Amino acid sequence: MLLITIKFEGFSQLITDEKKARIVFYNVENLFDNEVDTIIDYNQYNPHGDHIWTYYRYQKKLIHLYKVLVAMGQKHLPALVGLAEVENGKVLNDLLNLTPLKYSDYKIIHYESGDHRGIDVALLYNKEIFKILFSEPIHIKNDNGKLMATRDILYVKGILAADTIHFFVNHWPSPYGGLMKTEPKRRLAATILGRKIDSVFNINKDAKVIVMGDFNEGENGKAIAHLVNITGKNNLLPINYQPLYRKSEGSIKHKQKWFLFDRFLLSASLVNKKKMPFVKGKTFYIFDEGFLLKKDEKYGGWKTNRTYNGFKYNGGFSDHLPVFIDLYGLN
Repeated sequence: MLLITIKFEGFSQLITDEKKARIVFYNVENLFDNEVDTIIDYNQYNPHGDHIWTYYRYQKKLIHLYKVLVAMGQKHLPALVGLAEVENGKVLNDLLNLTPLKYSDYKIIHYESGDHRGIDVALLYNKEIFKILFSEPIHIKNDNGKLMATRDILYVKGILAADTIHFFVNHWPSPYGGLMKTEPKRRLAATILGRKIDSVFNINKDAKVIVMGDFNEGENGKAIAHLVNITGKNNLLPINYQPLYRKSEGSIKHKQKWFLFDRFLLSASLVNKKKMPFVKGKTFYIFDEGFLLKKDEKYGGWKTNRTYNGFKYNGGFSDHLPVFIDLYGLN
């Protein structure tokens, strides 16, 4: 039985859930602190940079992210949260200490990467129900062994309730500069990730693997297909998706078109209802709640309520929508 205590200012609530745990991935759109970075030559996000990133705006961003996590848990908190576009450990600690999340049981797993903008991936986890066994950053290196200036892949192995699960948090190279031109970079990330997952399956063919992230390519992306191929037929599976409130058609919108950049892939062991735990309906959900969107006056429908539009401060949440799965049947 999962026993989760989440405390907020003014009240506390005990949540007992014998059936499921919610697992989230969210690209939070440039979660930078507002200090000048003396290590990375990328300083648009400080009070004197192009984005005029003040402490007030930074604090507002943190509160926004807290609100998203509470809303996604239906006023409770998800068990695990994969994050992309976080600058450093400081912003993660601020998220947990300068918002009501300071009353939660979240802990952080984060490693600094060699990304040219200084952004990383990370994992928040509820220490009461997820026990860490091992974690490491997986570096993206070319055939010559040269480290690419992109985000590492975060690997975390742990016990969720009584089940050992392998998590991989991703933020693959951007399509900026052209989808086809940049595809080899994502294919390289897929190759390196695929080899790691394959090594997990070699030890245990029924290993429980959850791959999540911003893959920077759509449903029919060649790099994702390459990843699935490397890990062996029917071992790692792309799963269905559904916008929770049916207001979006993907996780990110560019001009008039939605794209599914953010998603989950699961081991076959997690989509078989006869085995426990499992993901019901072989589906992940796009959390397209109304407050994360705004009317798209130019192209129609909805668009993401983002923090910035170019250099113009919009005051919203992110240019991506978060996605999640519900894992049922935990021991």
